[in-house]
Amino acid sequence: MADPTYMIRAVPSIASDNVYCTVLAQSAVHGAMAGYTGFAVGAVNGRHAYIPFYVSHYYVLSSKFSKWYI
Repeated sequence: MADPTYMIRAVPSIASDNVYCTVLAQSAVHGAMAGYTGFAVGAVNGRHAYIPFYVSHYYVLSSKFSKWYI
């Protein structure tokens, strides 16, 4: 059985793939030139957005219980 990642790469790209990759690249460069760090660019609800890498809460696993606490 073939690895699924090879099947995805085997599909030829179409014009809209080129446009989408160009928009992502331009958005990433725009964010970097604006001084943002620690972000990725992606489509959220049909709009391009900066998605931060950091998490504002730290989750700790208690040794007494098997539940996550903030």
